[in-house]
Amino acid sequence: MRGNKVIKWETVVEGKHYSFEFKVMSIDDEIKHGVQGSFLLIVNGEGIGIWNVSGSTGFLGRLDEPFVFDGKEARLVQLGKEIDVAYKGTYLQSGKSYIETPKWVWIFVALFFFMPVARGYPISLTIVAIGFGASFLHRIISKKKTPPYLHDSILVLATARGGMLSIVLGWTGAYLCVRMVRYDLPTYLKVLFCTMTVFFSWLLKFIMYST
Repeated sequence: MRGNKVIKWETVVEGKHYSFEFKVMSIDDEIKHGVQGSFLLIVNGEGIGIWNVSGSTGFLGRLDEPFVFDGKEARLVQLGKEIDVAYKGTYLQSGKSYIETPKWVWIFVALFFFMPVARGYPISLTIVAIGFGASFLHRIISKKKTPPYLHDSILVLATARGGMLSIVLGWTGAYLCVRMVRYDLPTYLKVLFCTMTVFFSWLLKFIMYST
């Protein structure tokens, strides 16, 4: 989501009416509502700061972050250009089932990103170690989440030295894998797809660089 566009919708949850407003967080919003985050979600007039921790509105997919409203645990999710709230496994606006991104998929994402990082060794690995090490220390010392654009910058710098082929294969494979696991399919098919995508991506890389 770009700019300062405000998305508004209303819904009824467990017999109670709720109005939602979603927008990119500004300095004025932080002062007015007393919250911090990448985005601002206003529920019945109460401001809630939403951190885009995974950077998921970027290349790898969608916004999908937890938050609490009126004592209810929910998730704010971006579906294409639409914003919806998932509560108890169901989207409040569309009524469709919410499919959580499984944690195991990040193992495959790491294998894809290691493709350009390995080719840029040792500088690429040094950037990753220093960058994410500093991010971890920042989170411990300040007790605040590191802005996701810093994580994105670290990955871009680390993969930039890997060569165009490795960059294209790594980022494209990671994107396809993350998108695939969000479909309503059996887990074994998702694992099989990611496994085969990793295998053929690395195989193509070795073939291209060995010729």
